[in-house]
Amino acid sequence: MLAAARRHPDTLFIGLDTNIAALRAAGRAAQRKPARGGAANAAFVAGAFEDMPGPLIASAAAITVYLPWGSLLAGVLSSEGARSLRALATPRAELEIVVSHDPARDHLSASAMTSAPYVTRRRGVSMPAAP
Repeated sequence: MLAAARRHPDTLFIGLDTNIAALRAAGRAAQRKPARGGAANAAFVAGAFEDMPGPLIASAAAITVYLPWGSLLAGVLSSEGARSLRALATPRAELEIVVSHDPARDHLSASAMTSAPYVTRRRGVSMPAAP
């Protein structure tokens, strides 16, 4: 997220994670001077996407979920998760979910990932058929 914030300094980027330690590290990096990799346009929120505070509702022009796993992966693929993400988005927002799937280790099948309520396309992804 910080790299994207540095590439687009006129756009506000909000990072969300339930892992407070990761947010602290990213926050420290963002506070550096721009010449040292900082990004004044990056902010961080500790919490789950399902429980976003009111000011963030209908505020995101784009939402990207990077490498969700466990309950986050199951959540973003569910109908309830889709509603929560939609609540954060502006009317024409773009949603991108970047996943890695190992059928031997991941309990969700490829068909579950492609049948999520909002999946319209997959780019550059090769997924084996569900077992």
